[in-house]
Parts: sequence; structure tokens; C-alpha cells
Amino acid sequence: MARLAVLLPFPDRSGRIPVPAAGLAARLDALGLAAARAYQGNNLLLDPGERPEREVAALVADTALAGWGVRPAVILRRGEELRNILARVPFPPDASPSRVSITFLAGDPDPAGVRTLETYRGPEPVCVSGREVYVLYGEDVARSPFTNLPLERLLGTPVAARTLHSVRALAVLANA
Repeated sequence: MARLAVLLPFPDRSGRIPVPAAGLAARLDALGLAAARAYQGNNLLLDPGERPEREVAALVADTALAGWGVRPAVILRRGEELRNILARVPFPPDASPSRVSITFLAGDPDPAGVRTLETYRGPEPVCVSGREVYVLYGEDVARSPFTNLPLERLLGTPVAARTLHSVRALAVLANA
């Protein structure tokens, strides 16, 4: 089985990171998820062996709950999926990687929410493709209507946003 990227939707609504990824990685490694390691605070890379993804997601969430009292949504993507996600970025190649956001959805998005995003005609281009939302942010990301909580409410599923730069790095590590 290929390496999995685990994208935790932190910080939480309070703005804090309730589960330290490095601590979570160490606990998962002790449970047999070889090569579990933290990357950039909210991400883990792990080799799940023969475990199915659903079992891996439950193990990650249960381990966070046991260690820190928080059961996060766990969003998984395989290395090959990350490469495909990068290939679908709908913005010009010269767009700043720090302004391009890829928001990963935990589940299938609500169709009404997708229609709302597809008809959006504001200053920030937005595109839904499968279980990802691509946004090209302007100058002020914090004032954008496309931060995690509004997208989560609109699409009806937990989300975890990452910059294009971070996703590129995760793809390289997950495919190494």
C-alpha cells in the first residue's frame, strides 16, 4: 500500500492546535503505522501496511481522542491522489503557491453547496473538483468567504485547507 497523507483540519474553531502532529505520529508509529511522521504541523505521512483507509482513519481519530481528548475529522489522500490533485489545479502556473489553496474535503460535498460555489462571481476564483476546492486568494485571506469554517458549512463535510506549496511537498514525500 502506498504512503498516505493525513490532513488534519486544525487549527480548530478556537484557533488552537489541540492535537500535536508530532505526538500523534509517535503514538501511531508505536501502534504499527510504520514511518508515521509529522509534516508542517497539521499533516502526517504514514505507511498503513495492509490496513484499509477506513481503519487507518478510525485509528488516527481514536488515537487523538485517547491522547488529547479530541476526535478530529481525518482526511486521507494517497500519494497518487495528491499528484492528480496537483494536475487539476485550474489556475495559471505562475500563480503564487502561497495564494493558491487546495481545500480537501472529508466526504462528498453537498450538491447545493457546490452549485453555490460554481456560480460565485467574486474577486477570488474558486473551483470544485471532486473532493477538493481550489481557491486563488487575493491580498487578504482572512476576509475571504472561502476559509475552512464557511466551506465546511456550505459543503456539509469537514475540510482541511493547504497551500499549493504544502500540497506539492506532501505529494513528493508521499510518493518517495
